[in-house]
Amino acid sequence: MSPGRRPAAVAGRGGHGQAEGERVEVGDAESGNEQLALGALHAARALGLAVPAQLSVTGFDDIPAAATADPPLTTIRQPLRERGQAIGTLIAALIAGVAAGPLPPVTEFGTELVVRASTAPVQPK
Repeated sequence: MSPGRRPAAVAGRGGHGQAEGERVEVGDAESGNEQLALGALHAARALGLAVPAQLSVTGFDDIPAAATADPPLTTIRQPLRERGQAIGTLIAALIAGVAAGPLPPVTEFGTELVVRASTAPVQPK
């Protein structure tokens, strides 16, 4: 949990090793993609948690639904179109037999932090 965040007691649903009804602390939820983050927003609302006052939620990818979520989702944007084009080019080369040898070196794509309303600032100690 981020320093300075207030823990909240929540009834667990038995997932991630918690027993049904167990009290857990919440503060930050990081997810590997927007679908999981949007699900976390939905679950927080169902449990009566205030985002971001009690729980900060972040996603990854910046799909269109992230900007229109309630609250709008803080996320890491990656260049999905460029990634798709690079993968398509590699697949076409493999099919054509051009890339019959070893695979090309790893291609890195930049990312960008998109801060929206689903996260609260980290409080200094």
